[in-house]
Amino acid sequence: MARLAVALLRAEAPGMAALDRLDGPGPGGSEGQATFWVVHPTDAGPMVWHNGETGGYSAFLAIYPERGCGVVALSNVADAERTRRVAEDV
Repeated sequence: MARLAVALLRAEAPGMAALDRLDGPGPGGSEGQATFWVVHPTDAGPMVWHNGETGGYSAFLAIYPERGCGVVALSNVADAERTRRVAEDV
């Protein structure tokens, strides 16, 4: 997942257009939807993320394109919201 985050930040991953918001800029900086990704506004610029959980495990991948950094959080607890909060504290 770290390799994917790096490829996304370098714009080298296949399907880069999937990170573009489908609904245009949100009112008041609201969260928006991209293809398979969520675009969440933060003080550090947009956080583009996707998560998932199965069988007692969860994963979260976020990139901050304007900051050039990403976060991968893997957990042995099926709590996607908790895993997301870890990534937002970057």
